[in-house]
Amino acid sequence: MPYAISYKRFSTARQASGDSNRRQTDLAEEYCRRNALKLIDTYLDAGVSGFTGEHLSDNGALRILLDQAQAGQFPSGTCLIVESLDRLSRLEMSTALRLFLDILDSGLVIVTLIDGEQVFTRERVDGDPTALMFAILILSRANNQSRLNKERSLEAWRTARRRAREHKIPVSKLCPFWLEVVGNRRARRFVIIEERAQVIRLIFELAVSGMGHEIIMKFLNTHNVPTFTGALKWRRGVVSHLLGNRAVLGIFEPTLGSITDGRRTRIADPEGPIEDYYPAIVSYELYNQYKTAAASRRLCLWAYIRRPYRNLILRLGRCALCGDALHLTTNVGHDYLRCASARQSQCTNKWSYPYHSLEPLLLVFDDITEIVSRLVPKKKGESLRIREVSQLKATIARAKARLAEVPTASGQPVSPQLARQRGRIARLEDKLLDAERNAFRADLFNPNGRFARFRAAKAKAQSPDDLERQSGREALAVELRRVIDGVVLHDHRRLTIHTRPDVAGYRIVYSLNPDGLVGIQVNSHDGVSGFIGPSLFRGFMRSVRPTRRGRPSATDEPLWQSVDIDELLKRVHVISLPNGRWEAVVSEPPQIEEIVRRGEHALTFRTQLLKSRFSTEPSELDEHLSGYSQA
Repeated sequence: MPYAISYKRFSTARQASGDSNRRQTDLAEEYCRRNALKLIDTYLDAGVSGFTGEHLSDNGALRILLDQAQAGQFPSGTCLIVESLDRLSRLEMSTALRLFLDILDSGLVIVTLIDGEQVFTRERVDGDPTALMFAILILSRANNQSRLNKERSLEAWRTARRRAREHKIPVSKLCPFWLEVVGNRRARRFVIIEERAQVIRLIFELAVSGMGHEIIMKFLNTHNVPTFTGALKWRRGVVSHLLGNRAVLGIFEPTLGSITDGRRTRIADPEGPIEDYYPAIVSYELYNQYKTAAASRRLCLWAYIRRPYRNLILRLGRCALCGDALHLTTNVGHDYLRCASARQSQCTNKWSYPYHSLEPLLLVFDDITEIVSRLVPKKKGESLRIREVSQLKATIARAKARLAEVPTASGQPVSPQLARQRGRIARLEDKLLDAERNAFRADLFNPNGRFARFRAAKAKAQSPDDLERQSGREALAVELRRVIDGVVLHDHRRLTIHTRPDVAGYRIVYSLNPDGLVGIQVNSHDGVSGFIGPSLFRGFMRSVRPTRRGRPSATDEPLWQSVDIDELLKRVHVISLPNGRWEAVVSEPPQIEEIVRRGEHALTFRTQLLKSRFSTEPSELDEHLSGYSQA
C-alpha cells in the first residue's frame, strides 16, 4: 500500500477553535480512503504564518518534514497531502518556488485537495511546463493576498495607536483583568472592576508591609480571595506579575510585531509608552513605596541572576497525577523538578526529581538513541533492500573505475562509448538514491540526520564562553523539543521520557530514578515492544556531583565517557520472547572468565599452603584435604 503524509497549517491561534484544522484533517483522510493510501504521519503548524516564514524555522513542522524527507526517512513516492499550495508557503515567489522544488527533489509527491486534486511530481514538472506555471500562479496569488492583508492590518493598527495617544480610545477590547471595555468603536472606554482593584491594592499594601511574593500568595489563598481567571488558588507568578505591571498606574506600553530568524517576537513601540491610557488604580506613592521595600529586601547587589535555559526540558514536563507542568525549583542549593500544582497544595504528587540526575541523559540523548535504534530487530525484507544498496554501490564503483581508464583528450568531442558509460553511471546513481530511500527503516530518528543539529548544539553548549554556552543550551532545548514528546514525573521519584513516534510509528520510553537510567522500552506501531535493561549503559554514563545551585560546572569531567558503540553492541544479544516481544541482554564472558580464574587460583594457593604445612605427614595431609573437600 502506498504511503502518505499530511501537512496542515493555519495562521492564527483563533483558527484553532474554528473549522480550519478539522476541514484539512477530513479532506486528507477522505483522499487517502479513496486512493488506498496509508497515512503514516501528520505534521501541523498551528498559529504559524506562512507569509513570515515561521513554519520554515527550526521549530517549524514543515522544516522538520523537509529535513526528514531529505534524509531519506520516507519511501520514494510518498504523497505529501496539503489542502492547497498556499499552506506550504505564502512567501515571495523565489523562496516559495525553491521550497516547492526542494520537496519534489526529496522524493515526495505533492497532492493538493481544493485545486482540483493536482498531483505534482518531479517528472510532471520537468515534462509539463503548464504544471509548473499552475504552481507558480497559486503561490504568487497567495503571496499577493497575504501582502495586501498585512498592509491593511498594519494601517488599521497605526490608526488605532494614534487614536490611543491622542484621544485615549482603547485600541481593542483586550485589557487588564481589573478593567473592562464598554462601548463600540470611537465610543469605547475603560471601566474599573472595583472588587478586583481592591485586591490589587491589598497586594501592594502587603508588599509594602514587608511580605514577599510567596507569603502574599499564601495569604490570599488562606483567606479564600477569588482569583481573576477562575483558578482554584493564587500562584506566585501571578502576584509577581501584578506587582511589576505598570498598567496599575494607567501606563500602556504598546509593542510591535517583528520577525527575527523566522521567529515572531514583540518589540517596544519606538514612540514610547502612553501615559493615562488606563484608569489608575494604584497611586504613584504606593507604587514607589513597594519598589523601595522590594529593593531593601534584596540580600546583596550581586545576588545570583538565574540564567535562561537552566532547564533543558522547558515546557515538556508533566505530572503523572494531575497533568500540570513541571517547574524547576531550588532547595538547599540543588535543582529539582516538581509539579506546579503540588507547590500550591492542589496535587498529591509531593515527590520531586533531582535535575542533576536528568541532564546527563539529555546530553547523551543522541548516543543512547543510536544504540537503541541499532538494537531494534530488523523487519522482514530489510536485509534484501540493504543488500541491494550495497550491490548498487559496488557496481557504481566498478563503473567509475572503468570510466577512469578510458583515455580522453582535451578539446576532443566525447566519444559515444564514453557518453554511454557516463549515462549508465547516472542511471545507477538515480537507482541507488531510490534504493536508499526504499531501504529506510524506523531507525528511531536517524542519528545521522535529525541529530546532526543536536550534536552541533551540544558542542556549543560545552563552550567555555558564557554567551556561547547559553546560546548552545537554547539550541539544545529546541532540538530536544523536536524529538521528545514529554517528560512525566511519577510518584516515588520516578521519571519517564517519551519520544515522538517516527514515520513508522516507533516510540521510545526511557525510565529513570534518582540514580539514573533503569530501563528503556521500545514500542512499535503494531503493538510489539522491546526492553533494554540498565546493564547495557552501566559504566559508561554517570551523574555529575552538582555544584552551586545544582548545576554542573563547565570544568567538570565529561558526563558520557568515550565508548566504541560497535564494541559495546558486540556484548549484546537480542532475545525474542514467546509473547512476540524482545529483550536486549548483555553478556560479560571476559568478566566471568576472570572471576573463575581468580577462584581457581585461590583454591590452588590454598592446596599448596596445606601441602607445605603437612609435608612431613602425608597421611594427615590426605585426611585434612579430604575433610576440606567434603566441607
